Amino acid sequence: MATKQMLMVVGAVLALALLVVAPRLVNTLREEGVDRSRIATPDNPVKSPSGELLLEVHEETPNGIRQWRFSISRLAGADRPVVVFISEEAFRARDQLFILWGDTDRVWVYSGDVGTFFWEMEMDGIWERRSFADTRSIPVPPLLTQLKPGYFDRVR
Repeated sequence: MATKQMLMVVGAVLALALLVVAPRLVNTLREEGVDRSRIATPDNPVKSPSGELLLEVHEETPNGIRQWRFSISRLAGADRPVVVFISEEAFRARDQLFILWGDTDRVWVYSGDVGTFFWEMEMDGIWERRSFADTRSIPVPPLLTQLKPGYFDRVR
């Protein structure tokens, strides 16, 4: 009986901690000026800084593992968005994951599992993936540095 009561007390403490801590984390991001509406998620497609492209995130669950993959559509000059790129890579949604536009219509992905990458369109219209670890001369978007304070200073 004592074990059952102890488990109930522990459960109640954990539930209370979630009620207290979770809103503080969300408010901390708001207080720090992080505009989460600029982070692409399955529920939040985001226009590029130029307004010509749309970044969309699609959720998949192969083998019961939630993953996100992104696509880029062209908005300018079309009646409807036209998909111009779909990422081959899918990223585990259970890891810390941010998908967003950089200032120059580059798509950036920070994955707590596999690292930081960006995609940019080449002259021939092909989107190329690059690893931030290999191309550190490209400036990290300010939003990403807000989301990961100090991280990119350490990995440069």
